[in-house]
Amino acid sequence: MIVNNSDSVVLIRQISSNPLSNVSWFDGTQPLKSESLVNIATLVIDSAKCTDTKNFTLVASNSLEWNASSMVELIVNCEYKLTSILFD
Repeated sequence: MIVNNSDSVVLIRQISSNPLSNVSWFDGTQPLKSESLVNIATLVIDSAKCTDTKNFTLVASNSLEWNASSMVELIVNCEYKLTSILFD
């Protein structure tokens, strides 16, 4: 997914499982958000920053211990400003 700097981002993944799944979103090994007994998982980033350019992983599991994971790459287009340096 490609977005612009400061855009609001909603990552959505439909989960097909019976029984419903518990899901967790991760940034690498860092947990970001968990939801219980869902069939749609969402992660909201209110204002995307350059540092949000990365892979996010969703891990889903249910009480039968069926586990699945999915990854999405988020790319944030950023504006870089050139700073002038004046030498005397």
